Amino acid sequence: MIKINNGIKENDIVTIDYLGKLNSGKVVITSKNEGPLTFSVGHFRRIKGFNSAVLGMKVGQIKNCSFKPIEAFGTIDKNLLYKVPLINLPRNIQIGQKVSNFKKGYMFSIVDIDYNNSEAYLDANHAFAGEIISFCITIIGIKDPLPQSIKAEVEFSKQYGMKYIPFIDQSNEVSLI
Repeated sequence: MIKINNGIKENDIVTIDYLGKLNSGKVVITSKNEGPLTFSVGHFRRIKGFNSAVLGMKVGQIKNCSFKPIEAFGTIDKNLLYKVPLINLPRNIQIGQKVSNFKKGYMFSIVDIDYNNSEAYLDANHAFAGEIISFCITIIGIKDPLPQSIKAEVEFSKQYGMKYIPFIDQSNEVSLI
């Protein structure tokens, strides 16, 4: 069921437009490029600050907030900084270039190249890790939380690598196909 004027509470499903800027004012993330974001309040892990920022907000409401690194894209984790022999990397790499390791699921930025020792320094932290990010958030939709039975089906689907596709019947109740 879609809510119209009730304030957002924990577990509600919200959809937001957003614009994120660094302290310099540079826009680094926006729903205009990425599309609106929908998440379950209290359970969103990518930008944790969104969970508390939207509480109590209503559809159409706009809020400006600033998130410390731990609430945004995380702090810089020194365990995600690597020294790699150049022979293990593509030829002609450059500082700032992105490389990936699909087996481990990491995206690395080349942060330095030491040609004398034939090594490159890679960073697997998020590009905005360690940064304070200011967001402008607009609430564009609020829905009641999913029933527990549907949450269980979604988790089951994820566990077995299946895509969960809900079916909306004529009574607007969510059913499984």
